[in-house]
Amino acid sequence: MSIVLDAPAVSSSPDARIASGLAEQSILIAAYGRDTPQAVAEAGRALSPDRFSGVVFNRVPA
Repeated sequence: MSIVLDAPAVSSSPDARIASGLAEQSILIAAYGRDTPQAVAEAGRALSPDRFSGVVFNRVPA
């Protein structure tokens, strides 16, 4: 069984960083075309590196 938690943005609250330390895996969700590569990299570095699984881009144009 898996439980998915949605947390506020990494840059606006410590909640995502705290949850990342408690979770088995963390996935960063980034808005395609809105979040800069630098912002995505910085957010990824804020999460627990041994539990960070990757980035999913949403709002990708069809």
